[in-house]
Amino acid sequence: MLFRSALDVYRAFLADYTAQEKPGARPCEQTGGYVYHLDVMFRLLPGLRIIGMVRDPRFVLASKKKKWSWKRLREDRLEPPREWIRQKLQYHPWILTRMWTTTVENMLDFKGRPEMRIQEFEALEKELEPQVRELCDFAGIEYHREMCAGFRKENREGGGEVGRGAGRERG
Repeated sequence: MLFRSALDVYRAFLADYTAQEKPGARPCEQTGGYVYHLDVMFRLLPGLRIIGMVRDPRFVLASKKKKWSWKRLREDRLEPPREWIRQKLQYHPWILTRMWTTTVENMLDFKGRPEMRIQEFEALEKELEPQVRELCDFAGIEYHREMCAGFRKENREGGGEVGRGAGRERG
């Protein structure tokens, strides 16, 4: 296969990785860094759909507070000291707040575009099934009840990871 651009390589990677992980599924990028390049992505990837998940920043901070603890880092002997420093800086409340703010601001710049949907995490907790149905319609995928399985309410208190059912199902 001949690649004419870095974009071709990226598309091939996503398609190949998705085919291996879940045959028949669609590629889905879940890292947050894409938010800083939405203008380029919309221009280069016609038909792209972006769902920007926004979580209440208080719960973002609460879910990361244990990562910022020196005590936890010292107790975890598997991590080298430079990893302690990296986590201390990366998960500092001020830095997390700035990252959250700039990420949401970048998403809001594209609010109203037909290719962009901003979804509030807390709205999923209130009305999970209708919200997931709307997200499926937006993404052009068929809704399945199993997509809502695994979404856990303890996310609100920072006690669990983001619900896997709604976030991972790729159609």
